Amino acid sequence: MASEQSHDEGKPVEGKSEKKIEMVKKTPSPYDLNSNDNPGSIITQVQLRGENYDEWAKAMRTSLRARRKWGFVEGTVKQPDENSPEME
Repeated sequence: MASEQSHDEGKPVEGKSEKKIEMVKKTPSPYDLNSNDNPGSIITQVQLRGENYDEWAKAMRTSLRARRKWGFVEGTVKQPDENSPEME
């Protein structure tokens, strides 16, 4: 009820410590995998048949960029150091 609320709401009470919760936004890493990243998943509906290489390559590039994996193909994502937590 509104009548039960204190006028000091939101202010720290004397003798009690105020807890602060800090929100940290995690930047997605290209090394992260989700449930859709598995060997059986279809990356694109376009199947490579030889004569449609350009169409297939564009679809693959778009799909891998959306999944943040294109850097592995073009070589901009390097292997992490042996002791790095990303190595797992």
